[in-house]
Formats: sequence, structure tokens, C-alpha cells
Amino acid sequence: MDNQECEDNHDEASISSAEEGLMDLLGGLSSQMMMGATEEEIVMDEDKTSAQPEKKQTPIQGARLYQDEKEESNNACRKDMFSRAFHLTKDGQLKSPPVRIVDLSTEGKGNILVSSRHICKGEVIFSERSLEAAQVPSHAYDPQISANMSNLNGIRACQHCFKSMEPASRFKCEEENMELPMKHLWPIEEWEVEATSIKHESYDHILIDTHTGRMKCIECQALFCNKYCMQAHFQTMGSCCNCTKSMEAFINAMYQDREGEREDISIEPVLLLATRMFCAMVNSERNSKGSSGQLYQGFCGEASDCQPLRLGREKDGKFSLVSGYEEITKILQMNEAECRIHHLQEFEKVVAISQRNAISVTTASLFKTYYSAILRNCGRGTERQKEAMSQVAKLLGNPEGNLTRDMDRKVEEKVAVKIGGLFSLTAMMNHCCDPCAEIRSQEYVDCNIDVVAKRDIEAGEEITISYINLGSSPSNSIVARNRRRRDLESKYLFCCMCSKCETT
Repeated sequence: MDNQECEDNHDEASISSAEEGLMDLLGGLSSQMMMGATEEEIVMDEDKTSAQPEKKQTPIQGARLYQDEKEESNNACRKDMFSRAFHLTKDGQLKSPPVRIVDLSTEGKGNILVSSRHICKGEVIFSERSLEAAQVPSHAYDPQISANMSNLNGIRACQHCFKSMEPASRFKCEEENMELPMKHLWPIEEWEVEATSIKHESYDHILIDTHTGRMKCIECQALFCNKYCMQAHFQTMGSCCNCTKSMEAFINAMYQDREGEREDISIEPVLLLATRMFCAMVNSERNSKGSSGQLYQGFCGEASDCQPLRLGREKDGKFSLVSGYEEITKILQMNEAECRIHHLQEFEKVVAISQRNAISVTTASLFKTYYSAILRNCGRGTERQKEAMSQVAKLLGNPEGNLTRDMDRKVEEKVAVKIGGLFSLTAMMNHCCDPCAEIRSQEYVDCNIDVVAKRDIEAGEEITISYINLGSSPSNSIVARNRRRRDLESKYLFCCMCSKCETT
């Protein structure tokens, strides 16, 4: 194969962070192209979904109609899986991912993802935007105090794209009268909604910073980096208050006033993600009158998984989500009909889906952008650059101003947003302890991931990732294999039978 047919490493590509522009381009791709279908397959699909005759259905015809409806539903599900994923060529064109979904349910394997062409080592197979995500709290929860998401999150971030909104003043030390050097190079400019703001024309509780366009809800404290993110969030959730207050009520119900609990508690991020997912389902049902059931179709997870996954509030060895579910229904003001549709078992299934499919992502580092700007302005290794970095080190707690290896980590703890997200197409990939691909957080677009080839992948070969951290050089010992299997069994409810585990 000609090497020119392989894509260069995606890290060298530069793409816009404007989500609306990206999705406009994605919208230009045909649904058939999104699914990687050939013209022949498209014709076949049209034949299968053609209108049925109006004559009375016999049992066999009714069964056929059911099969057609089921197939149509599956096709719609697959189309949706590809709608947030794209392949970026080296000349900047957006293409459909070079992958296809293969159904092996008859062989007891479910769906798998295979390559539709040869893929070179280091190539970004596809990039994907999350279907839903939730910010991971950076502070523990005090069970004696009602939850407040803005305090628990710690890091200010847009509640739709999860881009960090922390300006340079985040590092200001009043006691020492110190601040970041050359703070004008920090990628997030200073803003303060309360000081310079106007009310949103449609929502009285939303304030807009007139200088930066950033937005804040005065009722639930949710932040948005621009009007597009706010509108997208409202379209998904109904309102920011529905989402934020549901998460706060869920935390209070599940964690507050535990008997004997006096220390702060770490909150399971998957429970917050599940709460957002449930809010989106209820809002979808209210807007479309019946399509919410397909919102998370294709993800593995059942209500019965909550017990073995130990999800919920424990009592007498059993785990329950009842109290959290009931509080959410109150916040969303769900009536009896809605509670019958979105019942406890559905919420439990959503929680299980969240646990078994969520991927942890840290959004793009603001410090890397800032550091690169300092190098461009001062020059690498110059006295001015060394002085600037020494001042940064002092702000991070090193009185001598010496740079340390963990300086990046300390900066990111203050400004880098961690999220747990659902990625539809990525969820189709099976686990392997010797995977051919890996997941990386994007440097250019927040709340997106890249799936990168770890080695050459042949056309028709299954694309696999590891669900757990294997380390830089995973061991092949029996002890290591048993440890991997225990981790996978406890978190994902299966015993790994991959080639590496079977040959160990």
C-alpha cells in the first residue's frame, strides 16, 4: 500500500474549536456516508423500509412488519452513532470514519467495530464528540451540608462543552501580592458576569457578560462560554436549573445524613452523568412525544447491573437508587404519566449504562497554551522566560521558585476540567488486553476524544481498545492477568477471554 494513503498524526492537524461550525460541516455528510454504506446497501435499505400494503396483516406479515420496524430502529441508532464522529484528513477535510459496525449477536458477541480500510500506526481513526457528559467534582462532599454544584466542581467550566473558564486571576495570591506573569497571554481573558452584565432577552435568570459574551444563571450558578452552548444545553435539558438542581437533589438524597458518616465523601461521577442523561430523556419525551427511548439505544447496561456494580445507597448489603430517583422526579415536576414512562427501572438502567460506558476525559490544558505563548514572546531559555517560570512556580507553592516535574499537574488541578462522557461509536469497540487502538483526549476541541491506531490495522480487522489502564508495558504474568480480569469483572461485569489472557 502507498504510504501517502495513510494519514499523518492528528496532533499536527489544527481544527476549529467552534462547535457550531464543526457540526455544520458534519451535517453536510449524508446519513448513508455517516454509516459507511455503499450505494447497493442504500438501495437495499430503501427496499426494506418501503411502505407496507394497507391490507389486513396476517400473523406472519405482522411479524415481518415488526422485523422491519426493528431493523429501521437499528439503522436509525447506527446513523446516530456516526453523527458525532468524523475522520479529519491531512488536508483538512471531514470524512466519515473508516469503520463499520458488524452485528455478531448470532455468535453471542454483540456488535463490534471493524476497519473499512487499511489504517496506519499513529493515525487518528476517528474523533468523536460526546453524546452526554458530566463534570467530575474536584471537591469532596460534606454530608452535613446541602450540595452545591458550583462549589463541588471547583473549576469554573461551561456546562455544555466543558471548556475551562478559569482566567489568569485563578492563580492570584493576595497575601504575597503575586499574579501570573504576562497574564495577557493566558488563553481565557478576565470576566465577571455580575459586574458587567445584561439580562438575556428570553431568560430573566441568565446574565450575559457584555465584554466576553459568557453567561451565568443566577438561580443555579451554571456557566456557559457563549450563547450557542447555552442554547444547546437548554435544548437538551429543558433548562440549566432542571439539570443542576436534579444533580444537587440526587447527591443530597444519596449521601446526606448517612449514619456514622462525618467525613467528606467522594461522589461517584457516573451517578452525576446518569442524572444528566435522565434529565435529557425526560426533556426529549416532552418535546417529541415518544422518542426518548432511543436516546441511549446501543449502549450495554441493564437495571439488574446496579447490584453487582454496587451502584446506589447501600443498606443491609443491597444497593438502592430509590431516594435519588424520587428527588429527581420532584425537581423535574414529573406527572404520573411521565413517571410510568420514566420509571425507577429505567433510571437504574441509565445508571448502569453510565457506569459501563463512561470514558474519563481531561479537557485541553490551558497551561500548555500559556507556556507556548511565553516561549514565543520571550524565547526558550532566555532570562526573561526563566524569570516568568520561576514566578509561576512560586504561585504554585515553591518559595524558591524552582520548576518541578509536577508543575503541570498542579496547574491543571486549578484550571483543567475533568469529565466523564458517553461516546456512541467508541462504545461499539470491545476490550482487549493487547488492543490495536487507544483513546486520547483532543488538544484542540474540548469534550472530544481521538481514537488512535497503536499499530497497523488491516481492512476488515476488529478495532479494540482497553477498558482499563494497562500501563506503559503491561505484564504477561498470571498475576497480572488475574488482576486485569478482576478489574474488568468488577467494573464491566465480564471475564476477559482475549487472546492475551487466554495464552498467558
